[in-house]
Amino acid sequence: MKDIPNHPLYFANENGRIYRQKGKLYRQLTQIIQPYGKYLSVYIIDEKGEKTLKQVHKLIASAFYNIVPEDYEITHIDGNLLNNKPSNLRMVKIKAINTGNDDIDRKTIIEEYEKELLIKINYNRNHPLWERYNKIKKTNKYKNIYNWLYVHLR
Repeated sequence: MKDIPNHPLYFANENGRIYRQKGKLYRQLTQIIQPYGKYLSVYIIDEKGEKTLKQVHKLIASAFYNIVPEDYEITHIDGNLLNNKPSNLRMVKIKAINTGNDDIDRKTIIEEYEKELLIKINYNRNHPLWERYNKIKKTNKYKNIYNWLYVHLR
């Protein structure tokens, strides 16, 4: 088990579960999916004693890969959002563009999402979803492409 950064007494296991240490014992936390959500989450009590809901895949990634989850787009390699094993998580760094606003470099993420879309449609480039994606892609507006892929893959 690995310590979860910034969360003392909480640990991530290679099986994709989160544990809390109580004395010498470790207790597995109950994982839930929020209504209209898609990721497993757990309640964690912070230093102030406040209970907050955290997504399990982000906690696992921060513990095993020593990253700040807010700086990465974290996806599941096999597409199974319930499989939070560290070996099933893929991280893509989100880079800020110096354009004066808060745009992010979506080009790398778009490539990853495009691969996921192809997997979703079994590499059938005649699929109606792929044809709709190509219409959006022809606009060359990365924000629109990113948003379309994000909506249709989630």
